[in-house]
Amino acid sequence: MKTCKDEVIAVLEVRNGIISIRRTKEYDTRFVGIDTLLKYKSNYNNPVVMVTESPHVEEFRVSGVTDFTSKESIKSRPVNGVSGQNIMNHMVQLLNESQMSLSDGNYPLLVINALQEQCSQGVDPKHHRTKNFIKLWRIKKHLLAERLNAICPALVICSCTTGDFYLDDNQSAYNSCDGISFHQHFMNMMNNELDLFETKNDKVYSFLDSVDLSGLVLHVIHNVYIGSGIPILKTTHPAAWTYNNPTLKKYNDTEYKYENITICSR
Repeated sequence: MKTCKDEVIAVLEVRNGIISIRRTKEYDTRFVGIDTLLKYKSNYNNPVVMVTESPHVEEFRVSGVTDFTSKESIKSRPVNGVSGQNIMNHMVQLLNESQMSLSDGNYPLLVINALQEQCSQGVDPKHHRTKNFIKLWRIKKHLLAERLNAICPALVICSCTTGDFYLDDNQSAYNSCDGISFHQHFMNMMNNELDLFETKNDKVYSFLDSVDLSGLVLHVIHNVYIGSGIPILKTTHPAAWTYNNPTLKKYNDTEYKYENITICSR
């Protein structure tokens, strides 16, 4: 699968308690990755981090861009297109309505894909994205933890999708009218197609707050920063902000654990 690195896509400027947002300088031609962020971290406040799930299509429609530090050509960047523009349009309001208190200064806005692989395979995300994400999670989730451990954010926002997918009748699991909740459809999919079942054991597939892709990612974020005092909030994926105004909210610490019963019984 094609991959997409994490990027500082903008800077949040706070002056006298008033928040504004701007793109990084020369955004159209310069890519500011985590290595550059760490190299110049003394020049800025700690970053605000947004974690989405995986790149889709627009993320790979990139040309004429080079890495700020290495000068290498860049062929992908996170939340390129509508998702990125929605962040620019709504982030200030989102922070203001959450009553988050940020001291004056400049805060890099770092977007991280939980999995850097194109789990959708470039087609309708309801076909492959969710199942590919879950299959890769076992061997890739530690890389997310490593990237998060390398930085000390001022705020972390989990903005992953729930992970909609098609049912056997080609209906969207999220919008199905059969009276079954999306979370039940999600659990049925894990049981019937991925052979994953709920367990009390401490296993790889641990969800926090909800059984969906957002819950998988939130569990890792929570474990990395627990006890640090760094605020963690969740919201919807920025692609959805076009038609549904986002809100930042807290999450509960209910944990759900799944394992492959077939493998574990061998």
